Amino acid sequence: IKEDDISNLTIKKAVDDILEELERILQFYSNKSGNGINKIYLYGGTSNLTNISTYIQNRLNTNVHRIEEIRNIDFTSKELINENLGEYLNAIGAIIRL
Repeated sequence: IKEDDISNLTIKKAVDDILEELERILQFYSNKSGNGINKIYLYGGTSNLTNISTYIQNRLNTNVHRIEEIRNIDFTSKELINENLGEYLNAIGAIIRL
C-alpha cells in the first residue's frame, strides 16, 4: 500500500485499524491456548487490494495467503461454489480444523 496517494492513505488507515484489532485477537488466542497462528487466509473484496497479503504478512509476521479458489473438495456444482464461495468458507474452515 503506497502512502503517497490520499486514497491509499485512507485505505491504509482502515487496514491498520483492522490489523490492530486482529493483533489483539491473535495475542489473546495465543495467551489462552499456548498456540500461535501460523497462517492467515484472505478472501473477499479487501483481499484484492494490491500487495495486501504482503502488507499483512509483514505487519503480523505471519504467512498470509489469498484464497482464489477451493481445490481438493468435491462439490456437485463447481459453478455454484465459485459464485458463492464466501458462503462456504466458514464451514470449510471448520472442517479443516477437525
